[in-house]
Amino acid sequence: MKKFFLFLIIAISPLIFFAEGRPSVPKVVFAYKVSDLSIKLDGKLTEPIWQREPIKDFIQQDPKEGAPATEKTEVWIAYDENNLYVAGAPSLGSC
Repeated sequence: MKKFFLFLIIAISPLIFFAEGRPSVPKVVFAYKVSDLSIKLDGKLTEPIWQREPIKDFIQQDPKEGAPATEKTEVWIAYDENNLYVAGAPSLGSC
């Protein structure tokens, strides 16, 4: 599992640190640990873990690099001892 997280960090870091138009302060992305809850992979975000603060305010790369994303999206990352879970949904707030 540690090897997977190391691979993920190495794979994503060029996108974060070398992208043109990146914000001057790097964003912090939280991954929530799931301990006593099993996540059902049914496409529905009904588990309490998905009610926590999402990752949002994405920026686009194409066609206007660094501009706010035109489609508002919310993403959550969770993990347990054996799995990494990523969930995403269109933002229900104002677009």
